[in-house]
Amino acid sequence: MTERLGAGLVAETLGLLMEPLGVDSVVGAAAVEELIHRLAEVARDHGVPDRPTSGSTLRVVEAFTRRREQDRELVARVTDRGGRLPLDQVDDLRALAAQRGLSEHLRSFEGVTVEVLRASLAEVASAERSLAIVLAECRRAEARWPIEFTRSVLDLEVESAAATLRRRASRQAARLRDRVLDHSRPGADRLSNRELADRLDLVLDVVVAREAYESVVLVQPSWWRWLGPQDVRLRVREDRCAALRWAIHARDTGALSVDAVDLLADPGVRAVLVEGLPGEVVTLKPGVNGRLAAGLAAFDDAAAAEAPALHTWWRDHLDALDRVAAAMDALPDDPALRERLDTLVAASLPPFGVDPSRAAYRDIQTRLRATAALRLPPLDYSAYAVESERLVGVIGALGAIERDLHDAVRSLPAPSGPLRVAIVGCTKSGKTTLRKALLREADRDGIGRGAHRTTRETSAFELGSVVYLDTPGLAAKDDDFDAARAREAWEGADAVLWNYADTLREEEAAEFCRILRAGKPMLAVVNVKRRVDDEQSLRAFVRRPDRLFAAVPEHARRIEQVAASVGAGAPTVLPVHAAAAHEALSLADRDLGDQAFVASRLPELEASLRRLLAERSIPLRALRLADHVRGPVVVTHERLLSDLPPIDRRLRNLKEEAPRQREAFGRAVERAGRDAHDRLDATRHLTAERLATELDRLGRGDHARRWSQFLDGLALEQIAVELYDRIDQAAREHERVLPSVGGHDLVDEPLAAVRRPRTSTRRWAKVAARGTAGSLMRAVTTKVKILIAVQAVTGVVKAVSEEVDRANEAGRAWTTMTAAQAETVLNVLFARIGARLTEIVDTATAHAEAHFDGQKADIVRIRDRYDRLNALIPDVVAAFSAIDDVLDQRLCALEAPASLTGASR
Repeated sequence: MTERLGAGLVAETLGLLMEPLGVDSVVGAAAVEELIHRLAEVARDHGVPDRPTSGSTLRVVEAFTRRREQDRELVARVTDRGGRLPLDQVDDLRALAAQRGLSEHLRSFEGVTVEVLRASLAEVASAERSLAIVLAECRRAEARWPIEFTRSVLDLEVESAAATLRRRASRQAARLRDRVLDHSRPGADRLSNRELADRLDLVLDVVVAREAYESVVLVQPSWWRWLGPQDVRLRVREDRCAALRWAIHARDTGALSVDAVDLLADPGVRAVLVEGLPGEVVTLKPGVNGRLAAGLAAFDDAAAAEAPALHTWWRDHLDALDRVAAAMDALPDDPALRERLDTLVAASLPPFGVDPSRAAYRDIQTRLRATAALRLPPLDYSAYAVESERLVGVIGALGAIERDLHDAVRSLPAPSGPLRVAIVGCTKSGKTTLRKALLREADRDGIGRGAHRTTRETSAFELGSVVYLDTPGLAAKDDDFDAARAREAWEGADAVLWNYADTLREEEAAEFCRILRAGKPMLAVVNVKRRVDDEQSLRAFVRRPDRLFAAVPEHARRIEQVAASVGAGAPTVLPVHAAAAHEALSLADRDLGDQAFVASRLPELEASLRRLLAERSIPLRALRLADHVRGPVVVTHERLLSDLPPIDRRLRNLKEEAPRQREAFGRAVERAGRDAHDRLDATRHLTAERLATELDRLGRGDHARRWSQFLDGLALEQIAVELYDRIDQAAREHERVLPSVGGHDLVDEPLAAVRRPRTSTRRWAKVAARGTAGSLMRAVTTKVKILIAVQAVTGVVKAVSEEVDRANEAGRAWTTMTAAQAETVLNVLFARIGARLTEIVDTATAHAEAHFDGQKADIVRIRDRYDRLNALIPDVVAAFSAIDDVLDQRLCALEAPASLTGASR
């Protein structure tokens, strides 16, 4: 980073203060400091108050000083707490801290990653819904955990153990029983093997539910696990879901930048946010203090080191500064004051030092920003908006345009300050000697001898209104970092003095071409290296200077060849003998010294550099400032023209298709429900026909197993599975997002909590997978859909088994049950299943109706937003056209070359 001068920051800040008068800090600190006192005298004579109505300007400068100190403290605090915060992201941190709602959600972001924060609202809604389903199954399985077992029983192969214990007595079963009892509580040894197996089935449900949860999060983005609980017996982390929705909303509406939202993934940043940030000292207000505060905030990080010096200087000159600030606020309503101050500025500064364009650009931005804020008030959408992928896409596209528009008029760049000239060349080319000659310093400190390299860091020195940057030499054998520092210096400079020594070696030529390709204004200085360090050699040089400059034409041709190799025009080539100019400064014979100084051609170099800066560098600054203001506005205009028509078509399609989708989805749900009930009725009739035969078979031993097989054969669970699958398929075909309709209620223990042997969630998961294979192939994730089906299946099957086991507990023998009694049991079961099927249909229909109503309202809102953005196009065009006009006036005032004027647009 090149060194900045404290006077540079003073000049730039004074330029901000006097922006309405067009005072440009390019003229240097001394000129603007003198001008400020003369302006204060005129303002006092004119009767201007001693300070602006918004308060003393010292408050703004003090706030800037404190804020810069606080910025570095914030970076250190984040680092101390295990985080990382680049200094240029402190403003993002402050914006995040100021966002409404952060304190409510902040602690919920623990463990969040950038991947989570980059998700969309639709993705979060899908994850939340799917996780809720699989976690509900985990909770239900955990609620049935048998009290006879400790958690260590999970170390066993539970399914195999249950199957072994159900077999007839054997040594293997006896050994396994002992192992199971090792994980049991007192009293479990009184249970029979079959009863232990029944309890293990319940443990197996827990195992399968946990495996199902893991299988879901394993195939999904890693952030799904962040939304889930650490303990699967709990629910989805609603606090995290709410926090994530808050962050995504702030990002997608443009309230926060993507970088600001990403900061939430840093634990150190979150810790600092919890502790709190230093409060804002100054509120931005219209007028001079608001402009000062906004402008100071735009300065780069290097300004932080100068802030204390600026504060001290400002305090020492406060009376004059506050008087001038009050005058700036009075200008719009006092034409006589403006005329007096404009006259004084024109008389005090060179033409290039008066630049009204910056104030004009600020006015253009302010008008466009106010128009956008008036026409684009904050907007909320319905809760169902995120459930339609196409609707989310349209909302996101409009949000992206709005963010571009807000960013385009956010702020002006910091004032550029004095002109900067980088002195670049190979090591030992005489750059430091040239510097001393320019500064008229006669000492020899820092001038190298032999192979000694003296300049290792970029240093700055001010000469008049120009800051020169003395850079490390190129092509050093032992340090490529020198070249990188030199490049950083010339890239930020307004012009380059290339200090040419004996030739252009490969490394030097590469850097030389890089500067030419960058379009940087350049003077090539052929610095003659012949020693003239005594009076006799200096007299000889004065008599025949052309003898030492004889090789310059050859060097000029070499420079032209290198420039031509990259298709660039050759820079102006000037011969100079910097060493002769420097020696001339210390001669006792002043006549000889003056003659040697002129013969060195250094005065010609200084004159050429002044012309270069006036003709090229200052106009280029004007171009860069205009590009900084105009570029984002043009990008916004191009995006409005390219993105709004497709959005219009998408909105029309959504509006036209919504009624058809609503009707078609309703028919599909109704048909699916009717088919499910028809199948249930058919199964009921088939069961009645087979009941007498099955009752007879139950008396042949192991009646529970036979009864279970009989019920399995009815495939009652398939009816609920296929109903949900058909509704889900219809929802996806019509671009709806189906919630877990009825599934949660299906397993709410509608009957007594009696366990049925060998009812395994794993078994019914396989049934569900077979029953929904067609739709699962089209699903985003097969495992999520399987678990949705399992949820419905498990409720139906457990309801059946509970009825059967209640009969067992009553002590009735299946062989003595009458057909009428068995039919009554099954009728109750079929009635309950029918009610649940109706509930699934009704819930899906109600949700879809609410969804379609919400989408209809959202489409109206989006259409209104679209129309408002479309109506802003003329205002955006007017803005960048006005910027072009301001730039043209500035270039004409500077008498810029035609090549620059033509490139202004």
